[in-house]
Amino acid sequence: MMGVIEVPQKYSFPELKSLLYDKYKIEVPVIKWKDKLMIRISIQIFNTEEEVEYFLKVLKEIFKTAVLTQLI
Repeated sequence: MMGVIEVPQKYSFPELKSLLYDKYKIEVPVIKWKDKLMIRISIQIFNTEEEVEYFLKVLKEIFKTAVLTQLI
């Protein structure tokens, strides 16, 4: 499963990368596209259910207003 989440405007690229990695130990691609900041999500067969649940919990905590913009 692959998807993209648009990040609320309150975060900058370096702040978001630092927050996700330093606080939560999550490393994901953060992309600037058409003046928007996005997180690319790619869940593979080797990811455990616990890892996916943790990632979703963190996203909900950080981006209470985030919108899933694309799911492939």
